[in-house]
Amino acid sequence: MNVTIRKMDKEDIRQVQNVAKKSWHTTYEGIIPYNVQQSYIN
Repeated sequence: MNVTIRKMDKEDIRQVQNVAKKSWHTTYEGIIPYNVQQSYIN
């Protein structure tokens, strides 16, 4: 498997937000309030 690491482009923002939404809310439940997570993601 090959992996390429590059700087994020503006066009990547939606995909990065989607990954964060799917992983953060479960990972940080009970640690960081949902609205704080959502504010950071936005």
